[in-house]
Amino acid sequence: AIFLDVSRTRDLYAGRLPREIEEYPCDARVAGPGLNRSGRTRELVRRLVEDDFKGPLVLDADALNVLAGVPELLTMSQSQVILTPHPGEAERLMDCAVPSDEAGRIEFAMELAQRSGAICVLKGHSSVVTDGEQVHVNQTGGPGMATAGSGDVLAGLLGAYSAWAVRAKAQDYSLFDAAISAVHVHGLAGDLAAEQFGARGMVASDIIGQLGRAQMRLEGQTPANS
Repeated sequence: AIFLDVSRTRDLYAGRLPREIEEYPCDARVAGPGLNRSGRTRELVRRLVEDDFKGPLVLDADALNVLAGVPELLTMSQSQVILTPHPGEAERLMDCAVPSDEAGRIEFAMELAQRSGAICVLKGHSSVVTDGEQVHVNQTGGPGMATAGSGDVLAGLLGAYSAWAVRAKAQDYSLFDAAISAVHVHGLAGDLAAEQFGARGMVASDIIGQLGRAQMRLEGQTPANS
């Protein structure tokens, strides 16, 4: 993975970021964590959306906020876009409230996916993954997942699993399947972290520390009580 840090020279570097990104060959892109809602961020997201990159593009955090109210802009993208909004970001994208019941959340996520032409991962309790037609409701994860930085971990996982899907080129493992796997492993790692540190005491790095065990459990390489 190639990580381009803009935290120290944000305003200076952000303007060059699209060109810097284009110089690195990659299988998938992730944008959003560490950005802000400035005009430079808006320009960066626009460039990423309009670029001729045809691989997966994961948009999270402020990369979503700068698209508030106009998710249709994503339909012009040649990339395979994955959106990862929490309820607040989803409400800004759609300019309406996210229902609190599961059926309503599913309907909301499906409409967002249909309007944007993207895969939508609506985060929260029982995160909803949908491409506008297929729907999966995740069953892993708990209240400890609300810790700061947890969404950044998920964005990275979605980028990694999407890249694997591109590399695998397997007809039976789609980008939608990759998104489901990433969300499942993220939640499972959170469950394992909560067992060790408690839901109130865990932080995002604890989730990262359990990703290996979670992946092995997904692949059936470890017993359930390990």
